[in-house]
Amino acid sequence: MGKNLIFISSLFVLICACSYIQNSESLQSENISTQELPTVENTPEITIKNDTKLSDQSDQSSKTDGVIFYIKGHNFLYRNEYVEAERTFDTLIQIEPTFARGWEGRGRSLLFQGKYLEAIEDFSKAIDLKPNFAEAYANRGLAKLALEKGNYNLPAQKDADRALEINPETVNAHIVLARIYGITNNPDMALLHYNQAIKITNGEDGVVFWWRGIFYRDILRQYENSLNDFDTAILLLPTFPSVYLDRAMLMIVMKAKTELIKKDLKEAISLSEDPKNPEILKRAEEILKQMELE
Repeated sequence: MGKNLIFISSLFVLICACSYIQNSESLQSENISTQELPTVENTPEITIKNDTKLSDQSDQSSKTDGVIFYIKGHNFLYRNEYVEAERTFDTLIQIEPTFARGWEGRGRSLLFQGKYLEAIEDFSKAIDLKPNFAEAYANRGLAKLALEKGNYNLPAQKDADRALEINPETVNAHIVLARIYGITNNPDMALLHYNQAIKITNGEDGVVFWWRGIFYRDILRQYENSLNDFDTAILLLPTFPSVYLDRAMLMIVMKAKTELIKKDLKEAISLSEDPKNPEILKRAEEILKQMELE
């Protein structure tokens, strides 16, 4: 799929936002000793209860604003509203310019919009602020991999390797390595990393199944395995337009019933219209139009 692929970061541990505020963990500190900050990959949106009690620290208002913008940014990412996510993380960075996760969040919103160079800059800033930030290394690797097919494999692999040195369970690092091994004719290593990513996420991350489905389809030509992975991805992520498009493309190769193919294409179009996902929308509309002319 090259530069048109939509990248979504791996599943982190979901922590209740209310608990985060009540514990008064400062956004300015990157030394989070007990738990990771809340994220919303493949989880319900995070909200803050109205009755949440805040601490009496003098700068609590600024910290609370930062937490709220952080959570709002991830909720926008979860809903595929990447422009709004970018704007929200912009505000967070203004409030807390030394908060690495703010830069990493904006980097992801840029990554999903196809603004790969800008995303790399934000991930690099996050790494400067927090040198042991495994997710930032992995996501920077994804962005490098998306720049030009094959030209940035080595830098992307270095980022993925570094992420795994920090945390062997960094899912996106395994995805980066799997994709590199897949396109460099090492399918056994590619499959190993895809399977490891699925193991880490307990088989609950639809994006990983989507990636492996693409691998089965395009590299191994194992179409039944690919179809099973796309089906699983849709079950886990029913609002993810890319997987409907990819399943439709697979069914074309498998010579499936026309109505099934069109159904997936129309679903990809519908999900890409709001919020706007121009790359997926254009591709699905082109294939559907071609089918209707035949």
